[in-house]
Amino acid sequence: MASSFSPEDYYLRAIGQFTVAFSRLETFIAESIREFITDEYELAERITADMEFVQLVYLLKSLVKYRISDKASQKKFLSLIDKLFGINTTRVQYIHADWFLPHDDTKKPAILIKKSKRAKKGWDSDSKEKMLSEIFDSTHKIWFACNELTAIMEANRTTIKEHRAKNANRTATMITLEKLKALTK
Repeated sequence: MASSFSPEDYYLRAIGQFTVAFSRLETFIAESIREFITDEYELAERITADMEFVQLVYLLKSLVKYRISDKASQKKFLSLIDKLFGINTTRVQYIHADWFLPHDDTKKPAILIKKSKRAKKGWDSDSKEKMLSEIFDSTHKIWFACNELTAIMEANRTTIKEHRAKNANRTATMITLEKLKALTK
């Protein structure tokens, strides 16, 4: 029985799965940032609402360095953050590419990829199987990154909350001292 999918359908499905997985990863990162900052969901949502993926990852990296003092845990986080930047590079390559898929099934698909901000766009043609494989492999890497982020956050949740509580008390004390100084003037 012949497949009811056209060649374009396989690419659309692959890109769709990649996009859904990437969106979920963004959500995981934003939720992790919230845990680093506050229990107030609405506040954390406002902080991260208009941030692009790279900004979210840089903020997560900054918070890891601030809240996690254990070098081994920090190293795991920073290793994952490097993977997140790599995933974003793949996203830019495929999601922001100009796709050209010939209707003739015997021709190779072509993709117009911007290799970097400074590089000119150029046609890059490859076999269908390799291109699809790269997209599906990248989708799997995204799901693994989601799982890894969840595991690392779970392993460090107590440390993060303790650090937040300690610094919240210090901030509250500073505010109180400021109020006392203002009253004594």
